[in-house]
Amino acid sequence: MTLEQAYDTFMISRRARNLSKSTMNFYRNAIERFIKWCEKEKIINIEDVKLRDVELFIASLQGTMRAISIKDMYVSLRVFFAYLYEEEHLNRNPMKNMKAPRVDKKIMRTFNKEEIGKILRFFDQSTFFGLRNHLIMCILFSTGMRKGELLNLKMHDINVTLDMIKVIGKGSKERLVPIGRTLRRVMLVYIELRREYLRDTLCEYFIVSQKKRQLTASGINTIFKQMKDGLGWKGERISAHTLRHTFCKTFLLNNGDLFSLQRIVGHSDLRMTRKYVELNDREIKIQYAKANPLDNNDWM
Repeated sequence: MTLEQAYDTFMISRRARNLSKSTMNFYRNAIERFIKWCEKEKIINIEDVKLRDVELFIASLQGTMRAISIKDMYVSLRVFFAYLYEEEHLNRNPMKNMKAPRVDKKIMRTFNKEEIGKILRFFDQSTFFGLRNHLIMCILFSTGMRKGELLNLKMHDINVTLDMIKVIGKGSKERLVPIGRTLRRVMLVYIELRREYLRDTLCEYFIVSQKKRQLTASGINTIFKQMKDGLGWKGERISAHTLRHTFCKTFLLNNGDLFSLQRIVGHSDLRMTRKYVELNDREIKIQYAKANPLDNNDWM
């Protein structure tokens, strides 16, 4: 079996599992890149791939992408070869004993109180699109929603009567996310202005673009870039994911519990949620001041 045939077989199996578009791209990007590398090395058949070949490929990525992206490549290929071995397209799995590339552990970047204030005050809420952009920031900071989840929200997913949002997360899993009182107020104003803006145009998506359609990923990226430039935050990562991190960290600092947070943000594994327990030096000092028993009681 050639590498191309093995790739086609694998991707058919992934499509049969009804995986999301982003997950399919996750596999496609890694395996296609690996096949191109193999072609340069004159490796045509899947049976000819050895552990050394995969190691050399992973090593060739050093300096071309971030460590976490290289690990993603490794994970995709590991799933690819495991599938081929399990389905008996291979007599051996070349990656069976291969260890994952090391990724340095970093404390996730989050916004502080002052930065959040600047973000929430940045857009001109007297205009429809200024209000829309403000709402986007409010939703992300108030719910920890992923960018794709926000963009795919539809009008019938928003229930301001019950103060709940139905979110379709990874793996098409549904979850209900509460709407806080401040977010509810902004939502109600947006819904009314949205109705006036669309008029006779039908759009089922909650967040609309200037073309009166679903706002795209590139569209929301542009909004973040404009805000970053406007605030003069050079060299900083300003994204929906940073707001997601900030929501999770702030939720825990405000005495929210891990299990509730796991359900709100749609983590399938509590280990993912535990990452947000890690605090930087400033946050540790704040929590220490709140909890230090000697300072919080009149002992002497």
